[in-house]
Amino acid sequence: MLNLKSRIGERCKELRLAAGFDVARAAAAMRMSEPHLYAVERGEKGASLDMLMVMSYVYGVELADFFTFVELNVRHRLRELVRLTPVEELNEFERAFARHQTQTQLSRAKKYPKRG
Repeated sequence: MLNLKSRIGERCKELRLAAGFDVARAAAAMRMSEPHLYAVERGEKGASLDMLMVMSYVYGVELADFFTFVELNVRHRLRELVRLTPVEELNEFERAFARHQTQTQLSRAKKYPKRG
């Protein structure tokens, strides 16, 4: 099993590639050297919280995405699925979920009326 520094480094690389950046462009956007970014992605150097915040801005992801390891558990897999799903689809899912909750509440209210 990889240590946390290596896992976060791999995740940095995954998110960089998903955002469509090569190392040169990503390093320039974050105002860091290419060798330093390579070292972070290989797990040779740790990424500070400040660095991860800059990466999240440049790559258009949330800070928590650097700590999402899909092999760990279903919550991490779901978080990654949400990150990869277009916003329009997430909005539709949210509306459908709200409709379902409303229907469930109405059904419960009919089944178990309040007694006064």
